[in-house]
Amino acid sequence: MRALLSGAHVPKAILPHSLSTRLVLLFTVSTTIVFVLLGASLQQMLRMELKQRDVEELGSRVKVVIHHFDEISSPDELQRSIPRFADVAIEQARMQIGLVQGGNWLLSPARAVVSIVEHNGVAQLAGREAVEYVGPMGRRWWLVIVAHQWRWNPGPPVHAVIALDVTDATNVQKHFQNALLISGVAGILLMAALAWLVTRQGLAPLGRIAAEAERVTAQRLGQALSIEDAPAEVRGMVASINRMLERLGESFRSLEQFSADIAHELRTPVNTLLLQTQVTLSRERSSDEYRETLHASLEELEHLHRMVSDMLFIARAERDMTQITRELVPLRAEAEALAEYFEPLASERGQVITITGEAQVRGDRAMIRRAITNLLSNAVRYAPRDTAVAVRIDRTADNVVLTVENRCPPIPEAELERLFDRFVRRGDAPGIAAEGTGLGLAIVRSIMTLHGGSVRVRALPDGVAFELSWPTAGAEMTEM
Repeated sequence: MRALLSGAHVPKAILPHSLSTRLVLLFTVSTTIVFVLLGASLQQMLRMELKQRDVEELGSRVKVVIHHFDEISSPDELQRSIPRFADVAIEQARMQIGLVQGGNWLLSPARAVVSIVEHNGVAQLAGREAVEYVGPMGRRWWLVIVAHQWRWNPGPPVHAVIALDVTDATNVQKHFQNALLISGVAGILLMAALAWLVTRQGLAPLGRIAAEAERVTAQRLGQALSIEDAPAEVRGMVASINRMLERLGESFRSLEQFSADIAHELRTPVNTLLLQTQVTLSRERSSDEYRETLHASLEELEHLHRMVSDMLFIARAERDMTQITRELVPLRAEAEALAEYFEPLASERGQVITITGEAQVRGDRAMIRRAITNLLSNAVRYAPRDTAVAVRIDRTADNVVLTVENRCPPIPEAELERLFDRFVRRGDAPGIAAEGTGLGLAIVRSIMTLHGGSVRVRALPDGVAFELSWPTAGAEMTEM
């Protein structure tokens, strides 16, 4: 029954898809099992009660018969005592008493009892406990045969046949069984109907929630489902749906913003290419002029190519579609190689790149190098002339941290929080024009997310610091 109630080990094809039907079915099955067990218990109790009554009745008559036998001391007294034996059953209409000796009936009971005794043999029945037999006309009898042998009687023993008609008791049990069956079926049907009504009423809030959810569209994702009217058992589910709708709304807003940013960013290079092509084709030009226009168009196309590649990388990283190859990456060696790459540009601006500390992390070498490259590129670009760009590698109890620090004009706190958004450029620094695609720091954040790490920025009194952090639990590292 427990398996049926919980649905355990029940094939899915048996249970219907409707929750209401499933609950009614399980409740009906449970009710049927309870009714069957209850009916079987009641029937068994009735049978035992009737049997106990009949056994006590037979036992009392057997004691009387044995007492009569003990009082007889001669054959003549046996003949005179036959009426006394007949009187044993005179107060009980269902009782029959017989005496038989050597196949001759001294006291003959009902014909049905005689048939049973003669058919089975009195010697075989003697000494047994009460046994039920079916006589002629389908009537049922319980028989007990008591044998008695006197010392003065060298002949065969006298057998007393005590029979009790239990046909009425058997019929009572059958009628009771039929009544239980009819009332049980009626009760099960009634309970099924009540279960259907109760289940329908109890699940009505789910229908209202479903109808409310049907009205949710892409334009109405911000409208949460009502949780006040929901039953306590489904409030957690409704709250989860509301959180899901909130996440979907954020994703839609992010996608809309991303689409708007892409359209805005692609419009400038496309317009530039279109204008250059229209101007070039407006009149006849020399080969050098065509070549110059093609070079200018190539620069714009390369810018578009970088932008599309960066956007594709971010999109794949955000959806966990980028596979990374993990290996031990020495951060100091990578930083020194990249510092050497940026050295010519830094020297032109009088800048110095310093590196301190050393550690190793496990990750994708190319991606880690790209993240450090983006930070160093921004640092060299935005740091004032004749200043230092510092790269520091530290190890803490929980993290390995690579920090890139550079001096720069103060950055408002609100802008710091937006630096890792897509298409955000710092074009307001003195003497610095907006360059690049505005996706560099967004790529850094995606790379660190793929590695289970993080990136953050903090303002310094005279500059800014970007920190790449890898958890020690997911990275192997050594400190030199």
